[in-house]
Amino acid sequence: MKRMTAALVALLFFVTACSSRDEPQPSAATPTVSLSSPSPASPTPFEPPKLESLIISPGAVGPIAAGTSTADALATNLMVRSGAEPNDECEVPPLTWIDQYGDALDVRMSQDGNIVSVGVFKPGPHTLEGLGVGSTLADIEKVYDDAEMAEAGYNQTGVYVSDGDRWIGFLFNETLNDITPSALVHFVEVSAHEKPELIRDGC
Repeated sequence: MKRMTAALVALLFFVTACSSRDEPQPSAATPTVSLSSPSPASPTPFEPPKLESLIISPGAVGPIAAGTSTADALATNLMVRSGAEPNDECEVPPLTWIDQYGDALDVRMSQDGNIVSVGVFKPGPHTLEGLGVGSTLADIEKVYDDAEMAEAGYNQTGVYVSDGDRWIGFLFNETLNDITPSALVHFVEVSAHEKPELIRDGC
C-alpha cells in the first residue's frame, strides 16, 4: 500500500511539473515605434540679385534678353505684370521690373508679348568690363575699338556695339559735334535684330 501511495505521489508530481513547463509564459510587451514623417522644409524666400550684379551684354540685361516671352520673363521672378492700361499718349508695357529695381530699368515689348529691348537709366548694371550709365566715352573706346558712333535720340549721340545681331547702345546728351572723351553715358539700351533706338519718351 505504501509503495502504491508513493508511486501515485510521484506520478502527480511529474504531471504537475510538465503542465507548468507547457503553459505559455507571458511575453514582454513589444515597444511601439512611432514613425513621424519629417515636416516639409519651408521654401527659401526669393532674393533678387542686387541691381549692380546685373550684367549688360549684347541684347540682354541679366536674364532678361530681347526676344524673351512674357511667360519666360515672369518665370525669372524679376518681372511682374504692370496692370497698367495703355492710353493715347503713353505706350505702357504689360510687364515691369520688380519694385527692388525701382525706375532703374524698363522694357519695350512687341504686340505678341515678347521683349524687344531693355533700357537702363541708372548706374548699377554694367558690362563685364564695367561699362554702364556713368561711364565715359573714353571708357567705351578703350574696350570697343570698333564701336560705331551716330546721331541718336533728340540731337544726341549714340555709341553702338554688337555681337552678331545683338546690340548694346550707349546714349550721350552731347551732339556729334560737341561730344568729348569725358562725356558721360546717361542711358543704355540693349536689343536684337535692330540697333537700339536710344529713345524713351516721358509721359
